[in-house]
Amino acid sequence: MMNCPFCGHENIDGEDSCQQCQQPLEFLSSPQTHSGLERSLLKDRVFALAPRQPIAVSPDTPVREVLDMLVSHSIGCVVVTDGDEPVGIFSERDALHRLNVDAAEMGEAPISDFMTPNAETVESDARIAFALHKMDIGGYRHMPVVSEGRVEEAVEHYDTSLRLNPTLDAAVAVASSLDGRGLYVVSSRGTVYTLGDAVSYGAVKSKRPIISFALTPDAKGYYLLAASGVVYVRGDARDFGSLAHRARTAAPLAIAAAG
Repeated sequence: MMNCPFCGHENIDGEDSCQQCQQPLEFLSSPQTHSGLERSLLKDRVFALAPRQPIAVSPDTPVREVLDMLVSHSIGCVVVTDGDEPVGIFSERDALHRLNVDAAEMGEAPISDFMTPNAETVESDARIAFALHKMDIGGYRHMPVVSEGRVEEAVEHYDTSLRLNPTLDAAVAVASSLDGRGLYVVSSRGTVYTLGDAVSYGAVKSKRPIISFALTPDAKGYYLLAASGVVYVRGDARDFGSLAHRARTAAPLAIAAAG
């Protein structure tokens, strides 16, 4: 990250202008990139991902109606707007954590009671790395994309896959380094790309796609989980074996390092 010398705002390394005051930053040192993916993350704009058009609902829309929209449109979120202004977002995570087993009972309640208010947004001409950084630091899977204050699109972590570089496999995981000064981007082939100060402990060669990634609590190693159930360890990550002999019928979906 680099601080703007004009207003002090913290910007992603490599920004041409400050996201806050729009003053030029080209004269500041830029990070070195080592792959097409890194160059895409740092240079390409959010609109290059062609994010999907979001479904917008008013704050008084009933919960049941919004849940039906999520299912019928196979989407992960709706943007809650007051006119053209975004006032919140409601995602499958809100449904899980705020409604859960009470979803049927709360069906007629307004969605504003359960949405995440004042959702973070990103400008459509912002760098992809800037959007990913905001999503990773905030723990967001979805973020409204705005242009001149109006919601036009919605970006997801998934949108940063093949659209970044058609020669690469899909990015299956994005994680922040322990100090928040770097990013890990993991491809389904097992390549671990690092940005900023993130430390690489090597990639893996797997016969089956990598489906999940987790840093150790001290960030001195990481785990990569393949669709076959094999758990690969790198750095100082402790080897606890794999799930391959236990997962004959269905592959596990995610991996997490214990604290």
